[in-house]
Amino acid sequence: MPRSSTASGPVPSGARDPNDSLVTVAAPILAGFSLGTVAVIGTSASLSARPHALPAMATFAGAAVLLLFSIQMLALGALPGLVGANGLRAAKAWLYEFGLLAFLAGLGLFLWPRTWSAATIAGLSAVGLAIVCDLVLVGAAWCRRNEWGRSRSAA
Repeated sequence: MPRSSTASGPVPSGARDPNDSLVTVAAPILAGFSLGTVAVIGTSASLSARPHALPAMATFAGAAVLLLFSIQMLALGALPGLVGANGLRAAKAWLYEFGLLAFLAGLGLFLWPRTWSAATIAGLSAVGLAIVCDLVLVGAAWCRRNEWGRSRSAA
């Protein structure tokens, strides 16, 4: 069976890209949360307790845009003539990844307080751990993709 390469590694032709389920399910939910958070921050009467609320709002807005573009790439990839286009698959994967990282960064900015408590430290630690884990997973997928590329060319 012929294989094609994606941002997450080779995919047999005719098989679904594993990123499709992430973009189909998670991206709209995260984009909705991002837009909802922008609305809540934007209509908040007092932002004095959250010094990084406005940068968080900008980051959440950027996350929503990136996640919505990843959904758009999924839709474009389903068009006749573009099915299996590696460029669209890679764009979809990277837009989703950057959208997820922007969402997590916005969450961290929103949680950043003026005064520190155990709860804010725990929340920021969870967000930081999620960012690190996501980057480790992306790095592992990238190394795996490059490893497959070497083994195919060597054979």
